[in-house]
Amino acid sequence: MKVRLLLALPCIAGVALGAICLLKSGLHHTSPLVAGKPTIEAAPATVPDAIPVGGRVISEIDLSIVRGIDFTLPGRRLVARRRSGTTPNYSIEVTTDKGEKVEACRSGLAFAEVLADVAAIRVTHSIDPIAGAKLFSAHAPDVGELLFITAPEIEIEESPYRVLVLDGPVPRAVVADEQLYYESALSPRLIRMLAAGCSALGAAK
Repeated sequence: MKVRLLLALPCIAGVALGAICLLKSGLHHTSPLVAGKPTIEAAPATVPDAIPVGGRVISEIDLSIVRGIDFTLPGRRLVARRRSGTTPNYSIEVTTDKGEKVEACRSGLAFAEVLADVAAIRVTHSIDPIAGAKLFSAHAPDVGELLFITAPEIEIEESPYRVLVLDGPVPRAVVADEQLYYESALSPRLIRMLAAGCSALGAAK
């Protein structure tokens, strides 16, 4: 099954790098079940809610059910796959938007670190909805897409989050859930490594 995640990435040296959008998993969601399947809840209110000290996890997916990811940027696509939840390494291939092969490799420890980071979104502070909407609108041309590929028998409620990495003396990742915006604990460094491909994610030779 494919789980859709949107992302916005500022372009550095010709390669889009910088932000990612993660998805709210039904496995960790409290919506009621109908005939064994999670229902889709109404859109949240546009009033920022209080974040407890230490933050709050608003999205999480169990990596044991993940079989791969598709990470698409303007002109570039990274595809990672593995045979089962117990297979430690992924086969990674990077292509152009026309399907031309750029590079291929086996995943290394860095890729595992990236997956562990993007599998859960912990937010630390709320952002004014109007300011957040303007921020994401200003970066709209940089939006890319990330898909988690899960085991075929797994059914997950799709509810996309958007994330934008902001450069500065201390880069930070901002996430959007519907009309709510948050500062997050996602690592800008690891998100950029995912965009960099095999040079950052491949196993040591």
